[in-house]
Amino acid sequence: MSAADEHDLFRRDVTRALPRARILKDTDDWPIVPGRNGRLEWRGPEPDGTHRVYVHCRPTRVAAVPGVQRWQIGDNEATFWLRADDTTALKAVAKLLRLRYRTARVCALAPVTTARRSRAACQRTSETIRSRVSSVSTHSLGSRRVTRLSPH
Repeated sequence: MSAADEHDLFRRDVTRALPRARILKDTDDWPIVPGRNGRLEWRGPEPDGTHRVYVHCRPTRVAAVPGVQRWQIGDNEATFWLRADDTTALKAVAKLLRLRYRTARVCALAPVTTARRSRAACQRTSETIRSRVSSVSTHSLGSRRVTRLSPH
């Protein structure tokens, strides 16, 4: 199985539970989902054909999530695994690991809405500047001119 196929399997399994998860590649080209408190890893399909998602983190409350199995526990780090089709466990682990998500446009109207908001914000800003510039007081200090905006 090629690395691209492995990446697609992981993407399919993870995005079923976490549609906006930021899936990256580690140094060995294995897909991972980084988080603040750990990461989700993929180590390929198991010999029996099942798909597992591995959780690499500090030994925390991850072990208490139903459906999570211990794999390797050390003093400062631990590895757990869970079935890739267990969406409730994946969501609970993602919340504990504080996974990073990619920003996604929710619908086709999102760019228009954003453009409208930014135009409105620019108009408000320019109106504020115009109102403050209209009430500018100019003072002369020696050879320099100092312009102060009146506070609103």
